[in-house]
Amino acid sequence: MIFTRSTSFKVGKQLRNYRQSRQHQRFNTERDRSRRALEYSHKLHHLTGKLDGGNKGRGYVGTITGVSAEQHTIRFQNNCGKGTPQLVQNGNILSTGQDYVSNGPFTAGIAYLQTGECLLNGEGCTLLEMTLVNPTAPGSGSSTDISLIPPHAFNVEASFSYFDGCDGAGATCSSSTCPTAFFQPNDNQVQVQCQTDNVNLLISFCSPASLAAGMLRQLPALALSTKPIVDTMLASPLPSLFLSSAPLVAHWLWLLCSWSGGFAYEAT
Repeated sequence: MIFTRSTSFKVGKQLRNYRQSRQHQRFNTERDRSRRALEYSHKLHHLTGKLDGGNKGRGYVGTITGVSAEQHTIRFQNNCGKGTPQLVQNGNILSTGQDYVSNGPFTAGIAYLQTGECLLNGEGCTLLEMTLVNPTAPGSGSSTDISLIPPHAFNVEASFSYFDGCDGAGATCSSSTCPTAFFQPNDNQVQVQCQTDNVNLLISFCSPASLAAGMLRQLPALALSTKPIVDTMLASPLPSLFLSSAPLVAHWLWLLCSWSGGFAYEAT
């Protein structure tokens, strides 16, 4: 085969065109690869953002729907002028008159006024037994009672009352023959139950707990209702202050003294 100049020129042109075509294809291929990599990166970033957003959302919902913790307070009032309140659970003294807060169910607790003759578990004294728990089924809530089953024996008047739930429910034992205490293990009718969540208990010696619990409910409202009168008293001249407000002052003093244990009663 004889190659002429014209033939050689044509072949050279074809080779150049072929090389340019291959270079263009390689360029397009690389560009497509870069474009696909960029698209993949964008998709991955978008997907990661969705996942993060979902986690944040779930955490936020979890914060809102969190269940509040169970809590019960046991409070004492001693108007006997003697003795020290005792709150005992599993052989441990938890309180000697201070408020006791249980962050959860409080089960199988006992209380009494230590006047010198009581043993650790209340033997020889008027005993109060309590379980404070949020009900999970009908009849499974709190229960409190007074016991004079031997070796427990009457030493002072004792009473209890629920507050912040089942307000007014309670019992008082003011003598060694009171009908509101256990004398036999089957005297279940003396138990006082409460089916309210987070109920609190007031235990009182030598004064009715129901009266003190009522004061706990009424004091905030009383303070609000008498604020205008108190403001008037403070702005009044001294003579009219004593003449117009003596009953109110006496009432406030009685409330403060009775709550702080200022009045002493002897047990009968």
